Amino acid sequence: TQQRSTLHPPHRAMAPHSRRCLEPCPALDPLLLESSFRDAGVKEMHVAKVWNYILEGADAASPVADDTNWSNLKASGHGLPLRAQEVLAQSFTPCSSREQRWQPQNDQEERGNGKLIIELQDGQCIETVIIEHAGSRPRSTVCVSSQVGCKMGCQFCATGTMGLRSHLTAGEILEQLLHARRRVRREAPVRNVVFMGMGEPLDNYQQVLGALRVMGDAKGFGLSLRNVTVSTVGVPGKILQLGIDCPSVHLALS
Repeated sequence: TQQRSTLHPPHRAMAPHSRRCLEPCPALDPLLLESSFRDAGVKEMHVAKVWNYILEGADAASPVADDTNWSNLKASGHGLPLRAQEVLAQSFTPCSSREQRWQPQNDQEERGNGKLIIELQDGQCIETVIIEHAGSRPRSTVCVSSQVGCKMGCQFCATGTMGLRSHLTAGEILEQLLHARRRVRREAPVRNVVFMGMGEPLDNYQQVLGALRVMGDAKGFGLSLRNVTVSTVGVPGKILQLGIDCPSVHLALS
């Protein structure tokens, strides 16, 4: 049975369907970073170096998200050309969101099962849930959000009563995995992702597709897309399109 969000983020004055402009942009966003590098004459191969730098810092004592001016990147040895560094410094951040609150399933636990309340750059909040699986091969599943609110109006879902406030960018979807990596136990790494948090994933199709691409990229999060499930109430045309664009991804109807 799908468990939907119970979080009611603070309302902000904005049109519910408005296009959000993030400044600086999340560097995990493949659509934005690749186009910016291309416009600046930077080879696409350097995009993966940026992702590697961000992911390497996910478990560090001093998170890469704190490196707002990319100063650590310059000394990291990733071999980025100067022009790429300039683009990053001008327009991007390693992480545009922040963990506002951690709600563990068991009190006082810093890692494992629990819920992350994540504050976006514009002050809106989403939630991300970590579910740990025991056994001979411990692993964690991360339940991610794809929108702030939802326009589908499902009566069983608290998020549906909010209406659609905004779409998440691909980078903001991926940043949920970044925050989750800092909260899972090392012996139970993230192996599965489910789009069962806030929002209707297929109503934000292009951004979800961009996030799926980086999740399954060996130079990104390196997850098997067979371990990714997209839950939907059913959006005409998009279900078939997802089967064409990401045939390995599982689909769940709620």
